[in-house]
Amino acid sequence: MFVLCPCCDGRGRFVPIRRCVVRVSLTSAERRVAAAAPEIDRYMMGDGEGRVAAYRAARRRYVEWRLERYGYTSPGPRFTTSGFSQHKLSLNPVPSTGIMLLPARRAVSRMNLCPAATSCEEVCLTDTGRSGMLSDTLAQEARTVFLLEHPADAMVLALHEALQGALHRPNTTSDIRWEFALPSYISALQSSGVGVYDYTKWAARLRGGLYPLTWSATERMSVGDIQGIVGDGRNVAVVFVESKRRVQDAVREGFRWHGMPLVDGIGTDYRLSDPPGSIVALAALGKRSQILQAQRSGFVRSLYA
Repeated sequence: MFVLCPCCDGRGRFVPIRRCVVRVSLTSAERRVAAAAPEIDRYMMGDGEGRVAAYRAARRRYVEWRLERYGYTSPGPRFTTSGFSQHKLSLNPVPSTGIMLLPARRAVSRMNLCPAATSCEEVCLTDTGRSGMLSDTLAQEARTVFLLEHPADAMVLALHEALQGALHRPNTTSDIRWEFALPSYISALQSSGVGVYDYTKWAARLRGGLYPLTWSATERMSVGDIQGIVGDGRNVAVVFVESKRRVQDAVREGFRWHGMPLVDGIGTDYRLSDPPGSIVALAALGKRSQILQAQRSGFVRSLYA
């Protein structure tokens, strides 16, 4: 199928996207997301009052849908997640938002929003901290189902809220290929001065250049594989079994993992200033049994091995 490519007028202003000849096979979930493209265009071409009206209308439908489908009697939180409710985003130096969905094979729709996931499922961000609470899991489920059933409304909500901040992570717990499924969403944010970044396990995404991506190492990758990616100037996130403090100490001390420099991926989630060709050092989170399982698989590694 054809995918849409973003473009601008040379002055950083949003203009409707054009068609290009790139062919990509989208996942079922990505095809649903792609349906929001016309609504993104209409929103961005509107004036301030028009955008607020579009957001309020989408918000009203979202609230009514939450009441009918899940019995939520209160308006509830915003569609996006901010640093006020997500610890990782709160560590960024600028106001940040993200879209927090059910990852991998947990989506009740049976659509996999993180199809390249491997043993990282054992220590997924969605199971740690507040995100692991039942109420937060149900909120993620409602958000996921609404996105898949009503993508136009969902993406208007996400775009309007993300434009109120300075930094946006579209895939907080998912791995949707936005540059193929909905590039106008990314370009709309960028043309408005909002920084966009993500982590990914889709190898093919590293060839794209729409917005910064940090590759997440899997247990299937050898140290040599990682060194090859880093040698090409890409950044790779690696999860270590050592404590947060020990990993951060290693970063401060200038420790090089198998000759590769480390940057702190624990104290901040801000990836736009990472030097090219670095290891983004993370510490495994979750229950000890989960961490050990992920270590046995090879996904969680050691600083000294």
